[in-house]
Amino acid sequence: MAADVNRTGVLSVSEEQLRVSSDNDFTAEQCARYPDRLMPFLSVNPKRSYAIEEIDRCVERLRMRGLKLHLWNSLVDTRKDGDLAALVRVVGHAARRGLPVVAHIFVGAVPNYGGDDIEQFVRNVIAPHETLKISIAHLAGAGGFGAQQQQCFERLIALCGPGSAWAPRVWTDMAAILMPTTTPPQVAR
Repeated sequence: MAADVNRTGVLSVSEEQLRVSSDNDFTAEQCARYPDRLMPFLSVNPKRSYAIEEIDRCVERLRMRGLKLHLWNSLVDTRKDGDLAALVRVVGHAARRGLPVVAHIFVGAVPNYGGDDIEQFVRNVIAPHETLKISIAHLAGAGGFGAQQQQCFERLIALCGPGSAWAPRVWTDMAAILMPTTTPPQVAR
């Protein structure tokens, strides 16, 4: 997914839309080379006004088969009504189109992000969309694993684990970077 800024500064909305479309085109082209091995997922920032249009373009023209969302890269703060509404709109659209979603939902830029944020995500984003199939990336964390990520994962499992109403359509991967300390490793110079 295209970032919000480039080397020269902030991208205009039209520049960003072109860049996102180009990124999605590239993904579709690469997957078309190996259709028996690769499944193309498009990506958008759910807060952008063109998100629904780009989803439709990618599905109809490029035959993309899923949606990947990265909430931290998109700076989605589900505690903000506007961000939450945009996310619900995009995920709902994907569900109606039958697109599975892979979502990186942990947002480290949100202060004290934790279990309550996971619960809000489940109740407001997953629960209302009965046809949604979603895979929550990295145990509901950001790739690393510590106390904060464990709290998020535990809440996700409590809400969506075996026996829950959402268990048949919510998955998580077990991919995480486990480090023996919270201090980043030092690189030898």
